[in-house]
Amino acid sequence: PLLFSIVALPAVLVSMPAVWPNVVEPPVVFVMLALPALLVVEIKAPAHLSAASVTLKVAATWMACADGCYPGNQPLEVTLPVAESPAPNPATVAIFAKAKAEIPAPLDGWSVQLLADKDAKEVRLILKPNSQPAPTVSEPYFFSADGQISSERPQPVTTHADGSCEILLSRANESPSGKTTLPGVLKFAGTPENPAPRYAEIAPAYLENP
Repeated sequence: PLLFSIVALPAVLVSMPAVWPNVVEPPVVFVMLALPALLVVEIKAPAHLSAASVTLKVAATWMACADGCYPGNQPLEVTLPVAESPAPNPATVAIFAKAKAEIPAPLDGWSVQLLADKDAKEVRLILKPNSQPAPTVSEPYFFSADGQISSERPQPVTTHADGSCEILLSRANESPSGKTTLPGVLKFAGTPENPAPRYAEIAPAYLENP
């Protein structure tokens, strides 16, 4: 787990919520970040800023786990110049591009349905293409955003003739109860044209009478 807070920000700047990147492969009991990870935070500045530079300070804390779990913390800061037009740093352009590509996006081209009532031990997650031919997806895997679904158990996938996919999910032992939706992130394997994995945010509702 990773926590951070912006502890020093000039009053004229506004910090937007952090955008969290992709998750890791199972087996893991909790969804964790794969390292290196870059958390994207948008800082909004006014149209006119008189300062020549601004300094941003962050307090970061984390827990690194392998054969054991070890806490850490580190104050971080960066001073950036103020300019009339943006001037990307060539040394970090590729890092930011990769981080933005890993941010989960809405699931385009598909409708999502849950065939299970809330608190069911097994949940059938159905992906149906909105048009034919169905978009190409492979190796879908679901990561629960609130701990409802175990990320360490297999998720068998059945593909039907119409291109729809059915993913069988197992409820986590410590799952919260009474939830009406299943928020999380779907991961898809890359394609030969674009080998990078894709990530999509979903939050389908449970059926009252599946």
